[in-house]
Amino acid sequence: MIVKMKKVFLLIQQTQIQVALESLRSLGLVHVEHENIPSGLELNEINEKLSLIEQAKSVLSAANQKYPVKHIIRKTENLDVACRHIIDLQKRYNQLREYSVTLNSRIDLWEPWGDFDPLQIKALQQKNISIKCYQIPRNKINSLPPGILLKKISKQGGLINCLAFST
Repeated sequence: MIVKMKKVFLLIQQTQIQVALESLRSLGLVHVEHENIPSGLELNEINEKLSLIEQAKSVLSAANQKYPVKHIIRKTENLDVACRHIIDLQKRYNQLREYSVTLNSRIDLWEPWGDFDPLQIKALQQKNISIKCYQIPRNKINSLPPGILLKKISKQGGLINCLAFST
């Protein structure tokens, strides 16, 4: 049931504000307005802390929906540090997700070439054996100069992925 609110103006001594507000709250007063809206450096700091807490809360609520987390209750004396840490962890998580997408695209690029050990290729290079990866059109595969040993790895459309060995 919605009840129309009445405005009440209270003149209270500075020393009695907290007691009066707590009494009014216990009576069920819903909305308190200041005659002069609070402002200043202290209010700005409080708003910044509130914004920080809200950001951390949204990160935690989103993470809680995706991955059930065992809650570890730790008392922290500095809530700002904890909130900043939560927000920084979310940023780091997002960076790592983007990096994993990059790595997966690189894996997809090299997947047709198969598994190989780069250290073995370097070992062969130290023995003056050169190995290069080439994509050669099918119709040009037979016109390569002599002295090059080709190992066909895979086919992609009109191209053949080959390893070329030479000394």
